[in-house]
Amino acid sequence: MLAVTEVCSSNDTAQRLAGKILLQVEQHGEAWYIHPTLCHRIYLRDGQAAYDTMRYLSLGISDTDLSKLPYSSAMTFK
Repeated sequence: MLAVTEVCSSNDTAQRLAGKILLQVEQHGEAWYIHPTLCHRIYLRDGQAAYDTMRYLSLGISDTDLSKLPYSSAMTFK
């Protein structure tokens, strides 16, 4: 994580978009992640940085929560 900036305290839009990845198309398509609890804007410089950041920040999912997701046999892979 290179660039981290606090954004939510004075920005209603940032609060609404917390937990999302945003593309700043006016600045060469830069990607930013708004951390949902810290309200930091984290710069994702490339695909590997995005993957590493999401992997580091991920909370995971429990087997109980996973079992709540709908399943369809049409979704099987061959």
